[in-house]
Amino acid sequence: MLLRFTLKNMFEKPLRLFVLLLCVIIASFAGCLAMDIGGTLKNVFREMMSEMLGSTDYLISADKKLTDDCFANCPEASILYMQSAQKREDTRDETLYTYVISENVMLWAFDDIDKARQLGLITENITLGSGEASISTHYSEKYGYKIGDKITLTDNDDQKFTVTVTSIFKEKGIFKLGNSLTMLVPKEVTQRMTGITGDVKAMVDVLDDSQRKTFKEQFLDDNPNSEVNDLFIGEDLDKMINNITAVCAMVFVLTFLLVIFVTASFTEKIVQERMSVIGTLRSIGMPRGKTTCILMLENLCYGLIGSGIGCALYAAVRPVWTQLMAVTDEVTDKAGSELAGSVSPLLYAAAILCAVAIEILIPLSAVIGAVKTPIRDIIFANRDTEYQVSRKRTVMGAGMVAAGLISGFLIPNIVCKIIAVLLITVGVAFSIPAAIRFLTEKLSVFFDKHRMPVAGFAALEAGSKKTNMGNAVLIVTTIIATTAIFLIGADMLHWATKPCYDCDVLIQDFTDKKAKDLDYIHSLDGVDEAVFLYNYLDIVKPGRFERDDDIVLIASDDAVNVYALPTTDMLPGFGKLPDSLEADEVLMDKAIAKKFGLKPGKSAEITFHCDGLFPMTRTVRLLDYANTLSATEGGCIIISPELYRLLYGTKPSTVLIRSSDPATAKESAEHAITDDVRIQSREEYSAERVKDSRTMRLGLYAIIAAALLLTMIGISGNQLVGFESRRKEFALLHSTSMTRKQIARMIFLENGISFAISVLLSVIISIPVTLLVTNVFNSAGMGLSVTVRPLPILCFFGVIWVIIMLTARTPIRRLRRMNTANEIKYE
Repeated sequence: MLLRFTLKNMFEKPLRLFVLLLCVIIASFAGCLAMDIGGTLKNVFREMMSEMLGSTDYLISADKKLTDDCFANCPEASILYMQSAQKREDTRDETLYTYVISENVMLWAFDDIDKARQLGLITENITLGSGEASISTHYSEKYGYKIGDKITLTDNDDQKFTVTVTSIFKEKGIFKLGNSLTMLVPKEVTQRMTGITGDVKAMVDVLDDSQRKTFKEQFLDDNPNSEVNDLFIGEDLDKMINNITAVCAMVFVLTFLLVIFVTASFTEKIVQERMSVIGTLRSIGMPRGKTTCILMLENLCYGLIGSGIGCALYAAVRPVWTQLMAVTDEVTDKAGSELAGSVSPLLYAAAILCAVAIEILIPLSAVIGAVKTPIRDIIFANRDTEYQVSRKRTVMGAGMVAAGLISGFLIPNIVCKIIAVLLITVGVAFSIPAAIRFLTEKLSVFFDKHRMPVAGFAALEAGSKKTNMGNAVLIVTTIIATTAIFLIGADMLHWATKPCYDCDVLIQDFTDKKAKDLDYIHSLDGVDEAVFLYNYLDIVKPGRFERDDDIVLIASDDAVNVYALPTTDMLPGFGKLPDSLEADEVLMDKAIAKKFGLKPGKSAEITFHCDGLFPMTRTVRLLDYANTLSATEGGCIIISPELYRLLYGTKPSTVLIRSSDPATAKESAEHAITDDVRIQSREEYSAERVKDSRTMRLGLYAIIAAALLLTMIGISGNQLVGFESRRKEFALLHSTSMTRKQIARMIFLENGISFAISVLLSVIISIPVTLLVTNVFNSAGMGLSVTVRPLPILCFFGVIWVIIMLTARTPIRRLRRMNTANEIKYE
């Protein structure tokens, strides 16, 4: 019966039911994501590596022959010795221009093919005799080789010899990466091609996973001139996953704060509506404890239903984002959800328990206070509308704000920054009423002094009534959270939607062609101007650096785009660049410069090629900050062409083409360029950029719209509660001294004063919060450099102003229908 009564109460107010459930759904969804993403990403990468490299943990390259004696002191492991070589596959094309297509084919020779299959490197039974080879499916299809065909190879003395294709295998893992032109051959073939007779490479599977680190350290102690490449989840990849988890946790904290304060704003209204129920239960002898439990049943239902929907929604969305994170098409045929594995039921149980706890704890104090109200006061509706500022809460709030600021800016740990944001926001909610009371009292004195009695009374009421103070707290906390989201999101959108190129045809992803090999592009039909752009994705670290064999380029948060100074006007995404740079001068995005401890005019040592055999340390001087986020999605370092040639050679990555006939230029480029590159027209690359930013844009708009909607509904609910609790006050004012028009003006001014003070305080507090949130994103390698743009900010606060003032219409409209005589007949 109680459950039926509770559900009836819930569904009597469908709008409130929707908002409260939405709050819990958002909190539980964000909580599931924050708790699950770290472990899931590790599972995805672990399974991807397993698909690519089987069960192997290390790839070892030595400067001498590897034997079992090299591993004698290491923990037990399965070791596969192997050799490798390369051949060139050339094809002539004379349809339009005479040129030769040349591609690399990778040859692998294992000392034990059965062991390679056991380790998961190959999946098929392959037997190779002398002079035989097995080729990959892609190699067979691209060059037309069939079983029985002969392939010509060149030995170390430039003598030709052949091998016979005896089988064709399906690519898996390591053989699917790159161009997938692969051959498996006996060792005699690779030895003849390279002139190296001993095994200098090995794949290792440490049998006891807990002994991986010990194995590596012991092997390097015994063989100091060898390289050990970590094929498992190394420190850089682990750090990247932790950073992504921290960003999700930051988003969860911001949404969680919105949910808490919006939910709290509804509590008073629900309690006021249940006062008659409380009076009835108390009058028939129901104990306070049982009365409290009955009232809390409604909140329990909100928590259970909302969290259940949130968890179900996350379960439905999870396969989508896991598929986006997994590069399955290059490694395995498995879907991302298969690689990620299933979610532990304990995660959903934790999300539901947390949601229920939030929904119970938030209104608990208000419910207990209502239950303690004397029955006579409930019957005669004697409600105290005066807000009592608590000195204890004010001091506690100020202490939390101070602790958040100190820990957030002095401790570099990401978790500390997230906790600092939480401390600052909650601390502000505790301490802001005292600040508002002080300011409204000063405003009241000012208005009275200038003979503005209604405004003076409104200022006094704005800082003394529970409704106004509740609205102020809700406005401040909402603006703090949404301003941080808005500023960061607006900055990301600005760079994501700003055009990075101003050319008619864009050619990207060149890798191993020198500039002189691409000179023919200048003479292609339709090409008026062609400019080569040079950049290299490198791992760059501050100071001097000794090579770390654990570095994995794709997983390192030290990976940064290094550009040679462009000398073209076709790059608006790079902002204004100088005409030239000295050999030691560099430009950096502000977030990257901060990481290297550089300011304009200052010099420091940084090391390039940290993932290469020979890291190169250079002393550079930061000439100025650069704004390249729209072009490089995370910022970059721009160096002089001289230094770039020294570090990376003369291989361009991108070609920008201007043309009076773009269609002809693109067609001729597509026919002439045989490399695996992307060739796009202006319309195509612009549409791609808009498409790429659409998800971000929609997500940002959804979060801000949800925050504003929840704020509007929460404040509107507070206005209704405030009007109901102040009906007698308004009636007495109307009967003694003020017209309805004056009371309406007073209500309007109360909201305006409360809003103005709240926004002023929240803007001040939003500055350190936004900086902390930006630091969290930058620590996770997001490369943000928040710039305050006045127009979007003014529009944002303008929307909030309209929303707040629209909610003031609710009590004003009810005021017009209020029967003054009925309200004061018992007074």
